[in-house]
Amino acid sequence: MARTLGLLFLCAAALAHGGSARTQPGQGGAQITIVPFAGTGRPDVGPEGGPTTESDRARRHTWEIWWSYNREYYLARRARGAPVTGVRALDDRKQRADLREGRLIDLLLHAIEDKDKDVRSSAAVALGKFGVSKGIRRALERHISSPPEGWPDVREGSIYGTGLLGLGENRRFLDTIAWDKDRPTREQSIALTGLMMDGTQESADLLVQHARYFHTSSKSGPEQPPARAEQERRRFAAHLLGFVEASGYDDFLWQVASGGRAWGVGEQAMAITALGRRRAKAYKEPLFRMLYGRGSDRNLARSAAIALGMMLGPDETEDLGRLARFVRDSRADTIAQNFGVMSLGQVGGETSVGLLKDLLRAFADEEDRAFVYLALGLCGVRSEAARDILLAEYHRADTEVEQGVLALACGIAKVEEAVPLTVRALESPRKRDTEGLGARGRFAGWAALALGFHGDGRGLPPVRKLLERNNDPFVREQAAIAVSLLLRSAAVPELMAILKDAGTLHAKAAVVVALGLLPEPTPAAVDALASVYRDDSMPNTVRALAICALGALAEPRPVPVSALLVRNYNYFVRCLALDEIASYL
Repeated sequence: MARTLGLLFLCAAALAHGGSARTQPGQGGAQITIVPFAGTGRPDVGPEGGPTTESDRARRHTWEIWWSYNREYYLARRARGAPVTGVRALDDRKQRADLREGRLIDLLLHAIEDKDKDVRSSAAVALGKFGVSKGIRRALERHISSPPEGWPDVREGSIYGTGLLGLGENRRFLDTIAWDKDRPTREQSIALTGLMMDGTQESADLLVQHARYFHTSSKSGPEQPPARAEQERRRFAAHLLGFVEASGYDDFLWQVASGGRAWGVGEQAMAITALGRRRAKAYKEPLFRMLYGRGSDRNLARSAAIALGMMLGPDETEDLGRLARFVRDSRADTIAQNFGVMSLGQVGGETSVGLLKDLLRAFADEEDRAFVYLALGLCGVRSEAARDILLAEYHRADTEVEQGVLALACGIAKVEEAVPLTVRALESPRKRDTEGLGARGRFAGWAALALGFHGDGRGLPPVRKLLERNNDPFVREQAAIAVSLLLRSAAVPELMAILKDAGTLHAKAAVVVALGLLPEPTPAAVDALASVYRDDSMPNTVRALAICALGALAEPRPVPVSALLVRNYNYFVRCLALDEIASYL
């Protein structure tokens, strides 16, 4: 699907709820790959999980990359907020269950046999969220055993769906896949994810076995040398141990983090973030010492900055000051600097707000300041002081890059006074700045999405105008999502009318993504998406997205957008404060 989508910006909540879409990086686009704890930029691993290259490090780490990677997390939670139209939110637990049993299971079991591989993969992940069903389990196992030749996506999606079912009887099945050296590394890693989602002590012990395993088979191949496959499995198993609630794993993770028994930098980095996820404060001081590692240890320093952001609390004033000093000392390493800034934002509290305000004074570079704005946006969910800083900066901002990030930050924090500023900026004459019209186009998209986050009716007219008159695919997608956030279930007729007139793949996909964001599983929304899936004249990419969205309506539990993405080692590494923050959005 990556080749089909091209630059399409599809990291939206519809996909976050289960599917197979993925894109590649491009100007103004996004890699649909999730990075450390929904907050700090791309992980320090390459495309296949290995260390980044020098060219990777040379690329600029921008705020747009951070937001593109993490947008779906905030969108999925913002969709729970109050609608502009006054449409009453439903107590829909029974309605969703009835929808799954009555209509969608049969539809998705049909979709998993579709002629298109992306539709099949999307259906496999969506079905996995639906719970116990013999028909679902049989369908997934059949596609794991004998998928069509050349369709690895279907096999991967089916393995992931099996893990999502969370059935104890699947544990041995998933463990067997994870140990199978004849399977691609990706399938082994996805099976490990299934063990983590099982959530039992037995599965956690199996993850430890995989993390400990050192043995190079005599078998090898050009695509997957055995040593590389084993390293991948160890790395991923160490990462997943961060989500095990049972005690007794911290000491083992520290052994990995400190490099014992020749664990490589990749395994060390994942064990460090796992310790942060587990809030293993016994290792706080060693992690602070890691911040100042040199050379290749910069990979570990970046992971330590992430881990400390998950580990510290808002009242730990001295330690937050130490983290802020690390940010100031990391100007030569922008990735580490940005990780530290976003960690302060994830921790939140008035101490973090004060430290971030000091960093604004210290930073002159526009990109450096953009990360501080976003961090203040996270703090501003609960801090009036952070909201005041953002509003003052928004009044002062004179470039569209600054206006774009500040619009989003104010949207996250719901700074009510920022709404007229964003509306006025959208309605102002198009002007050229130092980055040309591209910056203006991106600003329009960010501003539209920010208005959706606010949930304020004043934002609806300019967002509708963008949908009617703007042909930029990025802007249209953000505007369509904003309409779904502003109107909720009442948005279905409007979005379907836009879909009917949409002339490009990008425009069609944008509408389907927006439909997947709707928080109420109304019959109108289900019928609309089912009709898109059944329409053979629709591009298969759009049909697959409709399956993603149907899965989201029936079960809104966020999952990675595709089987491929569960391998991104930091996808699940969320700051513990994020769920609390998101509940206020």
